[in-house]
Amino acid sequence: MNEIDKKTNARLSHVYWIGGSACAGKSSTANLLAEKHGFKLYHTDLAFDDHTERNPIEECPTMHQRYRLNWNEKWNRDLSTLIHEEFEAFREQFAYILEDLLKMPDSAPIIVEGNALLPELVEKVTTNKYQAVWRIPTEDFQRATYPKRGRWVQEALNKCENPEEAFRNWMERDVIFARTVAEQAKSLGYKVLTIDGSRSLKESATLVEKHFKLKK
Repeated sequence: MNEIDKKTNARLSHVYWIGGSACAGKSSTANLLAEKHGFKLYHTDLAFDDHTERNPIEECPTMHQRYRLNWNEKWNRDLSTLIHEEFEAFREQFAYILEDLLKMPDSAPIIVEGNALLPELVEKVTTNKYQAVWRIPTEDFQRATYPKRGRWVQEALNKCENPEEAFRNWMERDVIFARTVAEQAKSLGYKVLTIDGSRSLKESATLVEKHFKLKK
């Protein structure tokens, strides 16, 4: 690790990271813990469009490609392309996430959450393994939960030429993404929580709270 990395690492020592895949309760857990402990919140998914718009295509070509596609164009592609794009876009975005975090006051801890928090990236800016956790849904739980996430899911599929195929590609991409992220997190020695619906949100959030070593 070079000197710049060491400085960045030290300046992010007050940050807690919740990564994972869709339908695992990352946002809800982050919201709950931030409210309980008076922490600041940062949602990487909500920052994606802003990061894309304010940075040139030369710096983040995959983000721009993903940003300009409509729903039909996005899901009417082969699975390998979808998976590659997902990881590359998050690798590009991570630098902008760090920029935002380093600009935030360090007067209170920050909880960062989102799919963009790939273990391979977070590992470069953390010292303590207990400051990061990945919430990964089982395939069955993901497939059962996704349609319940809101009207936007069905509205997006309705804009596709073949909604059934689009949803199948969507789910397959997320299943592979979740599996890959879980394997990567475990290989780097990070905590992985499997989400299958057997615990309430409060119960699983308590597990994250304990892992973060936060006082109740």
